[in-house]
Amino acid sequence: MHRILWSSVVSLVVASALSAQTKTIAERLGHPANSKLLIIHADDLGAAHSIDAASFDALEKGAISSASAMVPTPWITEVAAYARAHPDADLGLHLTLTSEWETYRWGSVSPADHVPSLLDSSGTFPNDEKIVAANAKPAEVESEIRAQIERALALGIRPTHLDSHMGALFTTPDLLAVYVRVAREYHLPFLAPRGDPHVAPQPPLSAQDVLVDAAIIATREVPRDKWKEFYLKSIADLKPGLTEMIVHLGHDESELQAVMVDHEGFGSAWRQKDYDVVNSPEFKKALRDNHVIVVTWKELGKLLGSASTAGPSPAAMAAAATKFLERLTPEQRQRATFAFDGDERTHWNFIPTELFPRNGLTIKEMSQPQRKLAHELLKAGLSQRGYMTATQIMELENVLAALEAAARAAGPQPPQGNQFVRDPERYFFSIFGTPSTRNTWAYRVEGHHMSLHFTVANGTLVAGSPSFFGSNPAEVRSGPKKGTRVLGPQEDAARALLESLDASQREKAIITGVAPNDIVTMTKVKVDPLSPVGIPASALSTSQRALLRKLIDVYAGYMAADIAADRVTRIEKAGWDRVAFAWAGALERGQKHYYRVQGPTFLIEYDNTQNDGNHIHSVWRDFNGDFGEDLLREHVRGTPHGH
Repeated sequence: MHRILWSSVVSLVVASALSAQTKTIAERLGHPANSKLLIIHADDLGAAHSIDAASFDALEKGAISSASAMVPTPWITEVAAYARAHPDADLGLHLTLTSEWETYRWGSVSPADHVPSLLDSSGTFPNDEKIVAANAKPAEVESEIRAQIERALALGIRPTHLDSHMGALFTTPDLLAVYVRVAREYHLPFLAPRGDPHVAPQPPLSAQDVLVDAAIIATREVPRDKWKEFYLKSIADLKPGLTEMIVHLGHDESELQAVMVDHEGFGSAWRQKDYDVVNSPEFKKALRDNHVIVVTWKELGKLLGSASTAGPSPAAMAAAATKFLERLTPEQRQRATFAFDGDERTHWNFIPTELFPRNGLTIKEMSQPQRKLAHELLKAGLSQRGYMTATQIMELENVLAALEAAARAAGPQPPQGNQFVRDPERYFFSIFGTPSTRNTWAYRVEGHHMSLHFTVANGTLVAGSPSFFGSNPAEVRSGPKKGTRVLGPQEDAARALLESLDASQREKAIITGVAPNDIVTMTKVKVDPLSPVGIPASALSTSQRALLRKLIDVYAGYMAADIAADRVTRIEKAGWDRVAFAWAGALERGQKHYYRVQGPTFLIEYDNTQNDGNHIHSVWRDFNGDFGEDLLREHVRGTPHGH
């Protein structure tokens, strides 16, 4: 955030869909109302190995509580590796539209011809945010920052928040509006300036946005011999509320000196000073003496998520569905709505629509305002990660279309076999019954490789299964989206558990050397437990049980917070010791493989065998709860279901 030097202490905002509340952020985090909360945050991860090394070290020592990464930079894969190995680390995205160093440059994540207004004559980002303000087209900025977020997710980085490198996104009202809109769509807290509108553009805040009181950042005006004194005094002067201290860490060595040659401000020596200060005994003592509570963006994001569309889910779902239906024409509404008690509600599949005709209203048939409301309904049942995964699966249809077109062009002419329509807008929204906070109703979002089902009982309880996600290709191996692995966390978490097993444990876990051709349960309406094979949690060590829990969390965590919590609660009640992990097929990456995780109440299946092991099908099933059957038995007998 180098160039935005409003002053040493600046006003900022963090925004979310949080409803207005009388409690302070401190109180909602469980602290006294007048607490001094501080996020100690490091910028610029990914720009250089030295920056990464210093920042990782500071995170692990607790010298900082948060950091943000620059996705277009050369060392972003190092950050991604750290994020995957440290899933609890508080890592946001430092959205990047500038490249400020003289000889060490980077450009866009998007193809250059898609964002020409963002690049200079050398094909890299400009070195000054003023150039961004003058030249950048808002539509291209939106495309690029979305690409950066999607690239981070594909690499395994689960961002906790967004901010802007060198404040480039804060330079004009149009760019700031794009930034705020994208952050809200991704359900991510964001950092933005707030203060005198004559000095800087102001974010388009609403009554729902929550203020962060101030931020601390060392500027060029801080004397070099007063560096530590500046930070210690800033801590001593903290007021009750939430403050972010922004630091820039690095090791003053040859790599960073070469990268930042001729840059005193935010250069190599500067970053070493920041690193030394946050690791110093005096800094830590100042935090203790001034009763400062160090917090993270992740904590704040969870707090905000608890009152957003992530939950409580039933009310959010009802509101989103009602708004969606209100904006439809009578003809559209007729296609989108069905009786709750009809057979259509359990009519589901994940194959192309040519092979399984679907009912409902497609995204393609909607106007832009209607599409926005449809996406709000999709978000209502999912976490931010779940929503991002769902939309990436839709977008992968474009990749699949290109791959299949290339294969047809290279094959026999005329092309043989079936040709399927691959369209990211060919996803169907269907609503069953009348959405409300009192009735029993349901909705489904379905198309190729995605089938999501949400059932609300009496307006207060919600079930979210079956839930199916698929990905073809599992890994994009060429083209602009090369390296994208939409469902990568599902494979990575399972492999981490498999690789932790010793030889005797693997004998139990690996049930066959040949993977089945697909998930075993397919699209049955009612599934029963599969054969009890694999290694049970009772035979795992403490660390291995934690890996099993992380694997289950990958799937549960797609759902909104209360649905995910209910899934885990059911597992806990039935007993973790009775959960088993089984693997089938090859052990090497890129080869055909399958696994399942099964307990008394649920089943996870994952199969990657089609297209030579580059095509994933995965599903979560609840033996008694699919389509809300257990909730309906307990809560809905005698309750009328509207149309």
